[in-house]
Order: sequence, then C-alpha cells, then structure tokens
Amino acid sequence: MNKLVITNGWSDLNAGDSAIIMSIIKRFELEYGNQFSVKILSELNEKNSFYINSIDKIKEVFPHIEIELLSSPFYKVYDGKKTSKLKEIVSLFRNLLCLIFLRFSKKGDYYSAISEADVVVSKGGHFLHDRRGLKSIVHLFKCLYPIIIAKKLGKNYYFMAQSIGPFFNNTILSKINRNFVKYYLNQSQGVSVREEVSFDAMKEMNINDELLHKTSDYGFLVNKIEYNQRLYKISGKYIVITLRQHKFKNSEGEYNYLNTIKALSNFIFENYGFKTLVVPHVKGPNDFENDDIITRKFQRMLTYDESKYFIFNYDYLHAKELVDLYSNSEILIGTRFHSVIFGLCSSIPSIAISYSGFKANIMKQFDMDKFMINIEEVNSDNLEKLKYQVSTLIENNVTYRKKIQERLNVVIDFIIDDPVFKSIKKVIDKR
Repeated sequence: MNKLVITNGWSDLNAGDSAIIMSIIKRFELEYGNQFSVKILSELNEKNSFYINSIDKIKEVFPHIEIELLSSPFYKVYDGKKTSKLKEIVSLFRNLLCLIFLRFSKKGDYYSAISEADVVVSKGGHFLHDRRGLKSIVHLFKCLYPIIIAKKLGKNYYFMAQSIGPFFNNTILSKINRNFVKYYLNQSQGVSVREEVSFDAMKEMNINDELLHKTSDYGFLVNKIEYNQRLYKISGKYIVITLRQHKFKNSEGEYNYLNTIKALSNFIFENYGFKTLVVPHVKGPNDFENDDIITRKFQRMLTYDESKYFIFNYDYLHAKELVDLYSNSEILIGTRFHSVIFGLCSSIPSIAISYSGFKANIMKQFDMDKFMINIEEVNSDNLEKLKYQVSTLIENNVTYRKKIQERLNVVIDFIIDDPVFKSIKKVIDKR
C-alpha cells in the first residue's frame, strides 16, 4: 500500500484548508482507489484543545481510506499565558537541536511517518511568505520543518498548488527568509503554484524552471468528491456573504468594511428582493481566524427591520456541505478565499474581497478579475462601484454562470494534469 504524508495540516475549522487536504486525497483516490494510506502532519500540538477532533470531517468524507493525524512537535495552545509562550520557545529550540543531531527516534510517530513515506507533500495554501522579522523565520521554520526532515532522510517531497510569496530582499532577515525557502523549493522534486502571481514571483526568485509548474487551487476538486451530505434548503432567493477579520491599516477600516457590506446587502434587497445569507466560513482554531466573531459583530450592527432579510448560519460545516449551502444562491460576495472557490464550484457569479493579492489572483483564471476588490477599499468611497458589480452579476446571471462553468471544466482538468502529481505518480509507480 502506498504511504502518503501530507504536511501543514491545519483543521476542519478552516474549511478552505480542509478542502485542500480532502482534494489532495481525492486526487490520489482517482489514481489509486483506496490502495494508499494518509498521515497528516498537523500544525497543532496535541496539547492544543482543537487538535483531537481537527480532521474528523476529513475522515467522515473518506471512511474507506486509512487516515491518521499526527501532532506537531511544536508546542502551541493559543491561551496567551506566559508559561505557554515559554514552552513554545523551549520546543522551538528542542526541535532545532533534533535537526542538528538527527535524533528523531525519540520523537515517535511524526518522524516515523516521514521516514516510512513513499512521498511527502506540502499541501496547497499560502503560508510560505515573508512576514518580516524574527517571527517570520520562526513561522517558515515550522512550516518547512517536516520538509527539512524529509530532505535529511532522502525522501521525495513536493509542494502542491501553493501560493508562495511575497519575499522581500531589503533586510538581512528578509534575505535569510527568501534564501531559506528558495533552497528547499529548489531541492524538491516539484513545485506547483495555484496562480500566476506566485508563478511570476518564483521565476523572479530563480526557482528551477524544471521544477516549477502552474496549476490551480486543489479546492476545486471538491466537485469530484462523492458524499451524501445533508442538504441545506433556504426558501426564496438569496445571496451569500462571508466575512473575515483583518488587520486594517486604518483604525476605522473594519467599521467601514462592515458598514459597506451592510449597505450593499440593503441595496440588493431593496432592488432585487434577495435576502442575504451570512456564513462564518472559518471557525478557528484561533480567535483571529474565527469568523464567528466578526459575523456576530456584523449581526449586531443590523437594525430590527434590516435583520428580517438577513439569515445567519453558524453551523459547523465541512467543505462539501458549504458548497451545497452556497450552490442555490444568486451571487456570492466572499472575503474568505475558499468561499469564493466554493461558489465558483457551483458556477455562482462571485465577487472576491481580497486580503492577499497573491491568493485572490485566482479570479483571473475565470476571467473574473474585474470582480475583485481589496478589503482596504471596501468603504463608502467604493460603494457605488460595488453596487454596479453586484447589479452586473445579478442582471447577467445566466451569462456569467455559463462562463464560469466553461472555465471550471478547464480549471479542473488543469488540476488533474498537474505536472507535480504526474511526477509523484512516476515515483510511486516505479516502486
């Protein structure tokens, strides 16, 4: 049986990251049926309260495949205590020493999984980028830790459908971060990126041309996953909105963002009679990534009369369930990147509110990049522009649905033909 290790596993609480892992598993299932096992190396430590149930929904979708979750060796619990911060620092240095002296045997299953793997895959997502300063290199070290081990053990490792960058080159630490990532990318057996911005950035960083390939976000492969999920039916016509917390440059940024979204929803109801379904797309596993918080804040901003045409769904749903929930909407306005992908999976005309230019560039693959706006620009100055965009999508809904469906078929084929997966297949098939 083939042994697959997926690194940088996050949590079902983050529906987008969970969808990426589901879709990687699905890609292997399309090729090998259930003749492979999966070990997911978590970013969460076993002491973290979110760890134990963090991939239950992935297992639920693939009950016929052997899937095991392994705890991160890095201590992290998000409780804000000074003792916890100290334990984080201690674990950081302990794991650094393990690398230096190659004493992995005492670390148990995490290292055994890498040692026994046929292939190690760093899953798609956007975590390889420069945050500047010491925190950035610590973050990158944690993300690349299983990759570093794989290299030391002579294992084949790959980066699949990543957004990578930006990397700065204006300080000593930034140069270290850039060269650190560059080294492990160039030592891999393949790197695929999910949008053109990352591809251009990697070309500029001199990543080996033979290793570097374009694909798309593997989250689109949720369409290939068969699952008898519960169906969510909402009476009447509605649009979907997803919100997220963001570190706005302006102190009034969040208020302007939420107030503009409210004004936009009011406009849609008054002119088209559509209700607004607001869905916390991500629920953790830390407060900043918990969309419940900002969604409830938004809900409190509504007047009694306004609240009558808003629907809030706080259920804990996985990717397939969210796709189903979004699939009957008229349009989707998504701040969460994968909520836009889930909408596009059902050919729903969508507007992407970008909080990271690298990731939102995926809209260009659907020739929909004009329906993308930076989160910092979601304010009263741009309300008329947003009204025009939603009106365009609503009034030309059938046309845009057909356009998205045509592009969706191309994008899914593009993912299926990912050269990095083909490289993995060659390695596995030679065994």
